[in-house]
Amino acid sequence: FFFKQKTAYEIPKRDWSSDVCSSDLLLITAISLLLRYGGGLTWFLVVIASILWLLSSVLKFLSSFAEPAIVISKSGIFTSIGTSIKLMMSYPSHILFLILLLLIISVRVFMNIALIVLIPGAVLGLSILLTYVLTPTLSYTISAIVAVILIGLATYFFTYFHLFRQSVWTILYMELTKEKELDAI
Repeated sequence: FFFKQKTAYEIPKRDWSSDVCSSDLLLITAISLLLRYGGGLTWFLVVIASILWLLSSVLKFLSSFAEPAIVISKSGIFTSIGTSIKLMMSYPSHILFLILLLLIISVRVFMNIALIVLIPGAVLGLSILLTYVLTPTLSYTISAIVAVILIGLATYFFTYFHLFRQSVWTILYMELTKEKELDAI
């Protein structure tokens, strides 16, 4: 009783595009290890690893509605995955729209990478430039304030996009489950 149980909305949500990027990195790591230590079956194992990665990515995409099904419908995990796959197969035009939306939003991943480099670089450059004009203490203080503002703006921007993506998937799930009886599929 000392620990508060988290609700479904307090549990951190993962972004599908960031999951795909992390699985891409896992595939690249696995292939590099296979190429280095694979021995005689290297290319066969690389093909098998690539096929398994592709299948897991497709399954991850087909189960995109599983999380809203668990939270909204209070379904079990496997029932929710089945519901998600049925919805994906029943509404391909809606899903195509969402894929395009996800591709646009996944630009965010590249923006994250750019900001990881740009914010510290801009702050460091600003502090170096200000030391030529102001005292080091004052220039570092101004640079620290600018850094906090830039990080705050970047955090707000990326949180907004993440919440938008999650809201779109959840609202679409609710609309699609109203339109068609899933047991008839």
